[in-house]
Amino acid sequence: AVGDYDRVNHKMEWKITVNPNGMNLTKARLVEDISSIAGSQSHTFAPPGMENPGVAAYTIEQTVGKALDDNLPAGVTSKVKAESEKRIIIELENVNGATFSFNLTTYADDRAFWQGTPRGHLKMKL
Repeated sequence: AVGDYDRVNHKMEWKITVNPNGMNLTKARLVEDISSIAGSQSHTFAPPGMENPGVAAYTIEQTVGKALDDNLPAGVTSKVKAESEKRIIIELENVNGATFSFNLTTYADDRAFWQGTPRGHLKMKL
């Protein structure tokens, strides 16, 4: 995944490409775990101000679900589960040979992180 960092709003937009090699997949599982990012205490899938874990999980699931739905090829179905503010699981069915991309947003709300982050592209291995 490659992402752009928005220094003003302290968020990163990650472009996730599913099945880039066009494999014939009937079921696929994507695990997006940002706890391994350096300074991970400051990264979350939940927008700032989400202190209730249930509300945060619901918000993440709805936001990621919409990003997927807006980009899914015909016939592909998805289910999103937020295990925490740092880990989501995406179940896909009927991908077949389709390749598609969608965006995920992470937020950096720790001042120590965002004051020292350089401009430009960031890379994350998923």
